[in-house]
Amino acid sequence: MGYLYVANSFDNTVSVIDGASDTVLKTLPAGAFPETPTYDPANGNMYIPDLNGTSVTVVDGASVSVIATLSVGVHPYVGAYDAGNGFLYFPDFSSSSVTVITGATNSVVATIPVGVGPTGATYDPANGDIYVPNVYSDTVSVLNGTSNTVAATVAVGQHPYTPLYDPVNGDLYVPCYVSNNVTVISGTTNRVVANIDVKRQPTTPAFDAMDEDIYVPSNGDPYVTVLSGKTSQVLAQIPSGSTSYTPTYDPQNGNVYVPNYRATNVSVILGITRFAVIPVGNTPTTPTFDPRNGNIYVANWYSNNVSVIPGGGFVPLSVQAIASPPSGPAWLKVNFTALPFGGTGFYTRWAWSFGNGGTSALQNPNVTYSRPGTYEARVNVTDNTSATNQSNPLRITVTNITIKSVQVTPTQATVGEGSTSVAFEATVVCTYLCPTTHFGYLWWLDRPALGTLASPLSSSTTFRAGNIVGLLFLTVNVTMNGTTVSSAPISISIVPASTVPWWLNPLGLGLPGFLALVAGAVAGVFVAYLCYRRWRQSHRRTKDLMKEI
Repeated sequence: MGYLYVANSFDNTVSVIDGASDTVLKTLPAGAFPETPTYDPANGNMYIPDLNGTSVTVVDGASVSVIATLSVGVHPYVGAYDAGNGFLYFPDFSSSSVTVITGATNSVVATIPVGVGPTGATYDPANGDIYVPNVYSDTVSVLNGTSNTVAATVAVGQHPYTPLYDPVNGDLYVPCYVSNNVTVISGTTNRVVANIDVKRQPTTPAFDAMDEDIYVPSNGDPYVTVLSGKTSQVLAQIPSGSTSYTPTYDPQNGNVYVPNYRATNVSVILGITRFAVIPVGNTPTTPTFDPRNGNIYVANWYSNNVSVIPGGGFVPLSVQAIASPPSGPAWLKVNFTALPFGGTGFYTRWAWSFGNGGTSALQNPNVTYSRPGTYEARVNVTDNTSATNQSNPLRITVTNITIKSVQVTPTQATVGEGSTSVAFEATVVCTYLCPTTHFGYLWWLDRPALGTLASPLSSSTTFRAGNIVGLLFLTVNVTMNGTTVSSAPISISIVPASTVPWWLNPLGLGLPGFLALVAGAVAGVFVAYLCYRRWRQSHRRTKDLMKEI
């Protein structure tokens, strides 16, 4: 019919998209948390497992309506269609079994016990077997499509996910999420023939029929590992920009589309080169290729929408420019990113202009804007056929640096009347890094008669007390770029100086010090006199005692 079925897990519905017009044709009810549908080409029906329930919803492809709800095991997962017998196999995650449904009558024909936690199923058309990974058993159950029995149980790495079938060599590639490897099972012998280390937390790969390579995404690392289907060797590890999910191969242009799960874009890979990054919605998941219109459909988990990427052949060269941050105060450091798309996929030249006279030949440069103003930045990209295109301009807004606050230290002072002085300093805090110059300082006293200020020196001044006692306040005004900010008032207390004549106070201790010194001297003489009297009394008693003896 040319329709695409999108499972809306949180709404318990399925949206049907018409690929001819790229519009939603219908939205149908499904089970609890519906998962990716499985298509039966023999009867044209869609089979949708409800991951949080115990049923599979059957949708008639001709009338686009629900025609049956089949009871299966607990928590059915994504299924597989067996073209040899016309059956559909749905792993029941919490029942440790696989439910077999016949498309001829839309009924359950068998329930096959397997390992613990089966997730996903893959059909091997060469031998007619179905391969079901068991997450908590670290095994893959091989089901015989003729007898619907377990033909073999193959030990693999930790936490295996849905395998990929390679139609050229007949092998199954099983991503092992916890052990960070891909286990290769021979479809001929149902035995392990290789274990290949890849990046962290691999998920289901994609097969490139053009060069027979396998593309393994990593949910724990921002890389895609490329394996040779001929030798089972690692050919490359391509940066994807974010942790990735199951890719999709476009047979018309040979590109592999990798959803960057923790970002908002899809990486496009040709061979072992990531040549484009296409913006899509938030948290993209497994893309789908439409063979009728050649487009790629990407379901965006947190945007609640589907992005449509034109496919099917040559795409004209284009480039998107990104700036972060696009605005801020002067001395603004901006990181620029160029995201090219289309052309030949091999880009040879980058030409940035930043609107401030600066240029760069890097793909992702950074620039510091020192002057306030509005600037337009753009990038021109060229591929290896000399095709070129320019991005839309980016507007960069740079504002003035302004003063946030001014603080004076010390925050208060007590000085003596007369010539006593104290130094003060102002510290300025700006909205961004303060410049070393361009400040204007104005220091002032609320009662100038009580003291004087030295000439301002950038950020400091010296206060000298006058001959009048009292309390006054010191403030500094700082001006930059037409903005003036005042400090909090600093209190200065001028206390009386000593009034004792110099000849009564030769040491210059002031009145309190002089009186304390005199009092101490008098007390010392009195104590000495008391000690002398006690000594005389004791001496007399001693003489009288000697006379008596």
